[in-house]
Formats: sequence, C-alpha cells, structure tokens
Amino acid sequence: MLSADAAAGVRDVGILPLAHFVDEGPSKGVAVTLEQDATGTIRPVLYVRRAGAVTEYPLPPHPLHDYSGEEHRREVTARVAPVV
Repeated sequence: MLSADAAAGVRDVGILPLAHFVDEGPSKGVAVTLEQDATGTIRPVLYVRRAGAVTEYPLPPHPLHDYSGEEHRREVTARVAPVV
C-alpha cells in the first residue's frame, strides 16, 4: 500500500490486507490487488483513496498476467496522479 501526504510525501507502508486499506487506510493512498472477476478472468484492480473515499478501478486483463506494458502504465499513472 502507498500512502501520500504533504508532509511525508509518498511512502510504501508495506503489504496489508485490502480490508485495512478500505476500512482504515490513510486519507490519500493507493492499493493494488490481483482479483478474479465473475467470468474467472484474473485482472489487476487499483484502489485509490482521496479525501477518505475509495474508488475501485479494474484494469485490463492480460493473457500472460504481464501488467508492465504501456497500457497499464498509462492507466495507473492517470488514476494515481490526483493522489500525489
């Protein structure tokens, strides 16, 4: 999980259960998970917290589970930019 604030900047606070981020996380932050959707497809999901509210962004799946490409980089950058 990443936490962001004006005083400390962006910091990695480690691997935590998603429920912790959703229920008790920082006022601004980002969490990323791999989840299986209703069709059985595995995809990354980005959780972004701004002003205490969490928004979930399912990202495109990849047949080889390679999420390091430009498509994923652009999507993550666009979603995370308002937090940092």
